[in-house]
Amino acid sequence: MARKLLFTLLAANCLFLAWSRWIAPGRPGPVPSGVRDVMTGAPPSSAPTATAGPPQVAPPCTSLGPFPDAAAQAQAATLLGAAGKSPRTRTNTLQVNDGYWVFVTDRRAGTDQQSTLAAIRRAGIDDAFVMPDDPGLRIAVGMFHERAGAEQRAARMQALQIDAVIEERTRTEPRYWVDVPGETVEGLSVSQRAQWGITTEGLFTPTCP
Repeated sequence: MARKLLFTLLAANCLFLAWSRWIAPGRPGPVPSGVRDVMTGAPPSSAPTATAGPPQVAPPCTSLGPFPDAAAQAQAATLLGAAGKSPRTRTNTLQVNDGYWVFVTDRRAGTDQQSTLAAIRRAGIDDAFVMPDDPGLRIAVGMFHERAGAEQRAARMQALQIDAVIEERTRTEPRYWVDVPGETVEGLSVSQRAQWGITTEGLFTPTCP
């Protein structure tokens, strides 16, 4: 009896040892470390990739002008405001033509201005004069609004065997504009401006800068 009990206890110990070393049926077995990292990591997202939406289109903005002066600009802005718009006044400058000078550049003028000037006046060009304090010692032989007139005078100098050049003159003028954000060119048409009491002649409607 004692021997049978001894064998029974020995068999129970062996079964327990086997169970502790091998997994019981139905339980997951050991996972290699490399596989464990993949399995225990965050699952891949199943959400669809976000796509960029359509590009945003900037709202329209139309300029009105140029107005002849700041007073006309302010009046137009006031009328646009009364029409429910949100006008912004803007002023820039522009270089404009101010005529053409004709100058004698002949080397003889630099050494003997008065003799050259006398020869020019004897040819019937009475508006010629020596440029005061001019480092180039030039002689002005005419100022013209149109280039054609300046070219004719230069040709006349050439006939006297005196060299001359044409120089364009410019001046800076202000340009007065009213920008209207949110408004299209069609919204500032001639007929529409007339209804608001805004001048319709001589004005342009480009896109705001």
